Amino acid sequence: MSKSAWQDFLEQAQTYLRELGTNEADRPGKVMICFVNRFLEGMDGIKYKLVCDGKEHTGKTTTQQYCVELAPRTTRPIKVWVWSRQRQQFKQIDDVIPVLGQPLLVRKQLRTVKVEGKTAPRPKLPAPALAPAKASPQRRPAPPPGPTPQDKQGVQTETGRDETGHAMLIVQRPTPEDITPEQLKKIYPAAALAYLQQIADELNVDLAKFKLDTAVRRAHFFGQIRQESGSAIQGQVESLNYSPEGLKATFGYYKKNPDEAKKDGRITEVVTDPVTKTKKTVVKQAANQEAIANKAYGNKLENNRVQGGGWLYRGRGFKQLTGYVNYKDFSDEYPKYWSAQIDFTEKPELLESFPYTLRSAVWFWLKNKCYAAADGGIEDTYIDAVTKIVNAGELVNHQKGAYKGRLNPVECRRKYTKLAYDAFK
Repeated sequence: MSKSAWQDFLEQAQTYLRELGTNEADRPGKVMICFVNRFLEGMDGIKYKLVCDGKEHTGKTTTQQYCVELAPRTTRPIKVWVWSRQRQQFKQIDDVIPVLGQPLLVRKQLRTVKVEGKTAPRPKLPAPALAPAKASPQRRPAPPPGPTPQDKQGVQTETGRDETGHAMLIVQRPTPEDITPEQLKKIYPAAALAYLQQIADELNVDLAKFKLDTAVRRAHFFGQIRQESGSAIQGQVESLNYSPEGLKATFGYYKKNPDEAKKDGRITEVVTDPVTKTKKTVVKQAANQEAIANKAYGNKLENNRVQGGGWLYRGRGFKQLTGYVNYKDFSDEYPKYWSAQIDFTEKPELLESFPYTLRSAVWFWLKNKCYAAADGGIEDTYIDAVTKIVNAGELVNHQKGAYKGRLNPVECRRKYTKLAYDAFK
């Protein structure tokens, strides 16, 4: 959880009261609980347990993700526990009581400290007293002194102030080396090295700005892309070549209108060749992909602003950017990261070609703060947190057990993210 997380929370709090309706004033506002030290610096490695309205929330903080946001339904006190290494059990600290009609930001200051290791320079030792040397021409010369580190080592910090004026240490994490095509080849074995070099060059321009400045962040970014764009990392336009059964299992519209699934979906038949006696599958009815897109997406993501918007703004790019609202936001914010001004709502097909395939994925990563969810680590919990941003529907289907007998995309995203981490660490 970066510093901007609680800043965003406070900014929302300023406008919240102005936007309240009559009913909202009687409801508790959102609560954000941050675990900090006495300098109001985010604490790393704090195991916590929160109970809000009878539901338990557990986790472990990092220096980037040390705040937890809750949405209580009542004003019942939120119970807070933190793990005590000394006692080897959870220790309860002060409750947090939600406030009616407004958000609440609470900082839990902990005495626990985490000391960063430092490399001390090699001390200059006095020359040892030498015993009287025996006259011998075979005596070996004294070895040269070992090298002394010349640069600053370890985590570097600078002093800042929080919104209350208190001192706050800001950790400057070292940025790993540039992304290389050889690293990417381990994730995308079907892609050419020259193409992967283009991708690396595009990102290496400013890895910090693109929030790809740690191995963990890169692992999440490229692991998710592997699921979306395949082993050749091609940002092709979304395929809607579904069978009737696939349509009903994937889209709510066709679940409600199963007869239209038979009309629009791909229908195949297994036939036997009269000469070779071999069986093969033939397509009796091709999928009407344009109709599928307009029915499945037509009333979502503001696609109804344009005639045929579901088909026009179907998924494209490495992250399969979908919907008019996302194409419009990408257009508006494009100059923020790249110099030109491009209207992708007028030219959506651009997202099928490089570098826009990659840039649309970077924009989605930044816009939705995927990096904040990724900072927790590469455990399944954090991979699923990023997946929830990219494609929440997959997690819902996974929890329902809907992928039995089929390739489970949630498991694939976990596998690819860990594969990418092995490539970058």
